[in-house]
Amino acid sequence: MNKGNVLDLEHFSDTYNQIESRLKKGSLIVFDKGANTKENLNLRRDAEMDYLTSMKLNLSDDEIIENFDLERTDK
Repeated sequence: MNKGNVLDLEHFSDTYNQIESRLKKGSLIVFDKGANTKENLNLRRDAEMDYLTSMKLNLSDDEIIENFDLERTDK
């Protein structure tokens, strides 16, 4: 249990290290972009875990999102 003011990137590595021994290779780890750091990605890569997270966006992504063509997607 951590205090509410612990940064996600620190909380992830602490929690992951506590449960890693209970996870099987290829387990899917899901986390938000607050924990999406090179160090945290290396933790799961070294243990051969899959992951799902969101990317941190930057200004160049705004243009891509703005120009996204919804008509080309499945409805």
